[in-house]
Amino acid sequence: MDDSLREGDRVALLVPGSLVYLAAVQSLLARGVVPIPLDPRLTSYERERILGTLSPTRVVETEDALAGLTG
Repeated sequence: MDDSLREGDRVALLVPGSLVYLAAVQSLLARGVVPIPLDPRLTSYERERILGTLSPTRVVETEDALAGLTG
């Protein structure tokens, strides 16, 4: 589990749905962290526009990083 995230932080999730994805979302919500699900097929332009507006604390783009969010 990642202890550096705090209540109210936003985490952008740019990975396909899976059981690990669901576990990570549940873990984030339980800690008061806001998951921001985004389509991993977004173009780089779309990602920049969305992430620039949302200013997430962290952007998760791999299954390994996603697994590190579960607790």
